[in-house]
Amino acid sequence: MSNRELKENASLENKNIIQGANSWISTMGGLNKSDASHYGGPAPPDKEHTYSITFYALDTKLELESGFYLNELYKVILKWNYKN
Repeated sequence: MSNRELKENASLENKNIIQGANSWISTMGGLNKSDASHYGGPAPPDKEHTYSITFYALDTKLELESGFYLNELYKVILKWNYKN
């Protein structure tokens, strides 16, 4: 899949995008895995936040399904890294 743009609401509408579960699945967020697997904006929106965004540039498609957890992503990346 190749994209040159990310359209508004793509995380909700584009079923080709594979997304991991965000922190809203935690006991504080209380959402189920499906509802926590898309972009939802900063929370809470009324306070200053510091966010860290990490991009991984890989030359292969990772075998993950929507709703994956962050530790699953790390495991797949490490497995891929050791094979190459």
